[in-house]
Amino acid sequence: MSYSRFKVCVTQIHIICFDYTITNIDKRILNIVSEDKLVQNIFSRSKSMFEDLFNHGKEREPLQALGFYVVFFIIGIALAALGGLVFGSDFETGMLVGHVIAVIYCTILSYLILSAKGQLSNAVSAFIFLAAFLSYSGGAIGGLIPVAYLSTINNLKS
Repeated sequence: MSYSRFKVCVTQIHIICFDYTITNIDKRILNIVSEDKLVQNIFSRSKSMFEDLFNHGKEREPLQALGFYVVFFIIGIALAALGGLVFGSDFETGMLVGHVIAVIYCTILSYLILSAKGQLSNAVSAFIFLAAFLSYSGGAIGGLIPVAYLSTINNLKS
């Protein structure tokens, strides 16, 4: 038997052993996961990240708040770009118009969420000013952070 043929045989044996080990490990992991009630509860309770996005009175989980942030950030970019296109004569004025639209957009969104949840008379309403300040200093990317947090607070109306 030549050296190259021996090397091929040994390599094939290692691959077969490696595949066998991987499939056994996979089966063990699947058995552990299927028997674990905690893991089943986590997967059965998990909700869609983008579930019920335009219901402002919904109490969201952190993952859903992230989905809310992403979708409303894309909408904010589209609104700012459209406003810059319509009202801006050059790049600088287009950026200024987009910036103003971001401040108005984040402020209105935070007001809508707080009013839908019945939280306007609480101290949480200070987040409206925080959203306005962050959107003024950082645009929609900063202003939507408190808005996403507001989407996770309790709904007093339900």
